[in-house]
Amino acid sequence: MRRMMLMGFGLVFFAMPTAAQDKKRPDVLTPGQTGVFALAFSPDGKMLVSGLVGTPPKNELKLCDSGTGELKASFTGHTNHIFHASFSSDSKILATASADKTVRLWDLEAGKEKTVFLRDEVPAKAMRFSADGKTLGVTTHKRVRILDAATGKEMRSVDIHPEGHGHCFNPTLELMAFAPDWWYIHLIDTSTGKTKTLLTGLKGPTRAMAFSGDGKWLASASGDGLLRVWDVAAGKLKASFAIESSRVAPLP
Repeated sequence: MRRMMLMGFGLVFFAMPTAAQDKKRPDVLTPGQTGVFALAFSPDGKMLVSGLVGTPPKNELKLCDSGTGELKASFTGHTNHIFHASFSSDSKILATASADKTVRLWDLEAGKEKTVFLRDEVPAKAMRFSADGKTLGVTTHKRVRILDAATGKEMRSVDIHPEGHGHCFNPTLELMAFAPDWWYIHLIDTSTGKTKTLLTGLKGPTRAMAFSGDGKWLASASGDGLLRVWDVAAGKLKASFAIESSRVAPLP
């Protein structure tokens, strides 16, 4: 059985174990005694990274074997809460964004920090490697940046509406979704900064969104208690679910 969970700053998709699987599962992962705001699986599914929050030195990354829960490595460097984590397509590089207003790259094979990409005026709202691993998208509440993933050089930058929630990139980084108010979701063309598609029909603030792996669908969780799935190409609502009960709710 597949379930969807709303976790603070994003949508997490996971499979519920059967009773037999539950008996055989490894111990529950306990990465630390502080909270976790950032979670990401590596593209090959073999690793799980968690970004711990707290006062230094507790702002650290824990890299675990996703099958056994074994701690493989831990990294420190961020001086404030870690909010976002994204693996490169080859699972060799990890990008993280923190409340310390930096975006950092970590070389997982070497086991150390590779570089600091950005020292911005505000923390990142969202961050993602492109599917081909060549670029990295970073957005704040005012600007969208597309960076060369190898050098950190800014390839393009566009200004956006100064407020909004649920920021997320599609797999190619050609679109960035965010909700500046209660009624609309904007799909921004990251090359122009202009709204390419406007999704309507919302009845509450949108707090979290996520694109599907192929970029064809966008899921959004709203303050009206509904999780919506949108057809990105058509710009239309495909399905709607009640978050509290997990039962299908009537479409508007």
